[in-house]
Amino acid sequence: MKPIPITDEMKKSARRADTRIMRTFKKKNGNYTSLSEPDRFYTGVLGELAFLELLKQNNIKAKYAPTWNNLADKGDVVVYCNDYPLKVDIKTSGKAFHKNLWLPEKQYNRYNYNGYVGVRLVDDVAEIHGYCSKDDFTKSEHSGAKVPTWGIGLDELREIDKLFARLDKGETLIVLP
Repeated sequence: MKPIPITDEMKKSARRADTRIMRTFKKKNGNYTSLSEPDRFYTGVLGELAFLELLKQNNIKAKYAPTWNNLADKGDVVVYCNDYPLKVDIKTSGKAFHKNLWLPEKQYNRYNYNGYVGVRLVDDVAEIHGYCSKDDFTKSEHSGAKVPTWGIGLDELREIDKLFARLDKGETLIVLP
């Protein structure tokens, strides 16, 4: 697990994104996850920004140019392996007691991610727990949730350093709308 301090600037950026998403998201897309947590988009963007900080600290070539116009799930991070772009989705939990990374089946089927990174926010620290492939989710069992969802324990994720060893070095480009 890699701890990343959450800065005031990260919080401000995440709040701006949450406000922008909430203005239009529910009207256009509905809420297929049935999650109604306040700040759920804020939490997700905060996890993405913390992961980007870890990428910068490790000199990993990446691009983050989210399109939050009615599309909350488009905050993708693109990393590169031998100049080949890989789309990574950052799954963030805002509760210290959460122990799993969850992926609704609808998200799995709708988006073409190469992998997922598990982040848990605890106080003012983002814990980057590791990563898994898209196929790792299909090996896990569905939860008993109302919405079909796969789960993987945060302690079952692969070490993030193993992913970083395979990725290209370079600038982490962040373009916030």
